[in-house]
Amino acid sequence: MLKQYCIYIMYRSETFFPHELTWWAWLLSGLELAGSQARQASKTLKKWRSRHQQRRRLAELPDFILKDIGIGRIEALQESEKPFWRA
Repeated sequence: MLKQYCIYIMYRSETFFPHELTWWAWLLSGLELAGSQARQASKTLKKWRSRHQQRRRLAELPDFILKDIGIGRIEALQESEKPFWRA
């Protein structure tokens, strides 16, 4: 709610820094936005790390296990060579 109010006030034509919203409210809104950005970045980094580890392990699996999961050596190597940021 506060974030939407800050954005609404910021784009009003009367003034850029309104008297009805204190600097503390602006600061808290900015910290809330920065926190959500940091959480999203953390989730993305964890996903990338997990993907990298899974692909590295896939390349190390022996052929009989690959056969059990229904893929061949070529498909396993192709998947393991993908960059970690690609799904």
